[in-house]
Amino acid sequence: MPRMILHSALLLLLLTSPVLAYESLQALYEQAEPSGEYDRYIELDPQTEYLGDLHVSVEENVRLIGNGALIHGRPYNISIGVFFGTLDVSNCVVIGGGYGIYFSTGASGSAFANTISGCSEYGISTIYQDEQIGVEIWDNIITDCQIGFYCIELHHPEYLDYNTIYSTTSYRYAEFCPD
Repeated sequence: MPRMILHSALLLLLLTSPVLAYESLQALYEQAEPSGEYDRYIELDPQTEYLGDLHVSVEENVRLIGNGALIHGRPYNISIGVFFGTLDVSNCVVIGGGYGIYFSTGASGSAFANTISGCSEYGISTIYQDEQIGVEIWDNIITDCQIGFYCIELHHPEYLDYNTIYSTTSYRYAEFCPD
């Protein structure tokens, strides 16, 4: 009898867990169809809450339109990230997680008109993005993160302007200068 109660309680806990209620951005990405110049075109429903676990694949050109939808980040993880691909992301509301939007090695694209809050590391980070193609960051609101915007010396975004960054625990804008 106690084992049955324990199993029932565990099942109830799993079914009511808020993380399970979020729709995965990665799953949407994998099902997304091409449109125009984009290999994958994703438009979010503002009535649905999403789990920030999107990792854009190598050499893909992706468009993500948030329409104000909430994207919940997971602790110490990247909510929206691109590696060796192109990502244009706008109108997303990212809450929590380690990194809000992350452009890594070989990445290009843009992040504009997004709201990012409560990231334990960086709101937006560009690390060794493709300087030939470039990354553009503008018109974002970033708050309550450790660092609002982070980049590497000599690897700045092609365009960085009109961002509102406040209530950071460390720096609004930070640049790492390796030796």
